[in-house]
Amino acid sequence: MAKIRVAQPFDVATWIDHCVLGDLRTLCVGIDTYLAAPTHRSESGSPLGGANFLLVAGCCAAIEYCGHVYGAKGSHENQAIAFIRKFLVPINCRYGEVDELFWNCFRHGTIHSSWPKVIEIPGELPIATGAGNERSDPHLAAAMDVIGPSFMINGRQLLADLETSLAGEFGRWLSQNDTPQVRRRAAPEAFVASGPKLRAQAQTVRSWYVP
Repeated sequence: MAKIRVAQPFDVATWIDHCVLGDLRTLCVGIDTYLAAPTHRSESGSPLGGANFLLVAGCCAAIEYCGHVYGAKGSHENQAIAFIRKFLVPINCRYGEVDELFWNCFRHGTIHSSWPKVIEIPGELPIATGAGNERSDPHLAAAMDVIGPSFMINGRQLLADLETSLAGEFGRWLSQNDTPQVRRRAAPEAFVASGPKLRAQAQTVRSWYVP
């Protein structure tokens, strides 16, 4: 696929809708196929998973990107939480009640450790965490089938809330902020291959191209 150059906020919104969120919709199509299948096996016989953690991880990556485009000051984590507070809290106030806990457990947990982190409070019972992929699964709520406290995220609902934000306040913000800074933040970041090892590896990649 050819590289897409983002030129104006309308294009940023289109990129987010068609590609950032579009990829997550594609994942949901696969999840629906998985849920409807009589057996959870691939054609080769290998076992298939429900992609519940993967969907949440993908939504967190989308939040991090949208937060970077929004451009609040601070780290990528600060930008993501600022996006949540500005554009997701109006959709569901519970995002604001647990935004930092959500980010630390679900973003950092699923991206770095494959599943969300368990929440521990010294001297108290741990709080279980989990992710659902069906429309009826709880979101920003306790699990219905777990004894004890729990914190559940429904990846499908999280995606729906991101879609609502793009169709509403975040989309309006993009349309009202046609600036070079926003376009620059939305474009691919440059990685400078400095140092002998990285430069040598970059030259190796360059050598793969045959005119």
